[in-house]
Amino acid sequence: MLTIYFVNKKNVKSYLGIGVIVLLFTYAVGTVYMTIAAFNYLIILAGFLLRKVNRRIHVTLLSLGILFDLSLVLLLEFQRDAIATAVSLKLSPLNQAHIYFSSLATLLYIPMVITGIMILKKERCRIWHRRLGYGTIFFRTLGFLLMFSMLTPKN
Repeated sequence: MLTIYFVNKKNVKSYLGIGVIVLLFTYAVGTVYMTIAAFNYLIILAGFLLRKVNRRIHVTLLSLGILFDLSLVLLLEFQRDAIATAVSLKLSPLNQAHIYFSSLATLLYIPMVITGIMILKKERCRIWHRRLGYGTIFFRTLGFLLMFSMLTPKN
């Protein structure tokens, strides 16, 4: 299995700088909700990348990122009736793909949190947590990238 060792203690500042650039770009071209989503994504991505460097930071960042992400989903539902919009099928295929991948990642948060708690309790499920983690970050990344398709007109 491919192990990713992108982050070490020396290059964390570089990643923080890239994160700030992504946030500024999202703020410049997107909506407030997109900026919040970008912030959440960067927290989740940082937690994912720091899993080999510091377990405590990994757990803290991912817990916060998941909590913030779920809070944003609830905010979008209450303020924009997001579920009704998604189900109406009036969105473009890229918009629907964004909703699909983001929803899939959000659903994967549940087994991720469960297996993460089991690992903290010294139960054996690390392999499932790892596999689910790669899938979750993959779908979350696709959802994040496709989020920018929501800026286009609905045709």
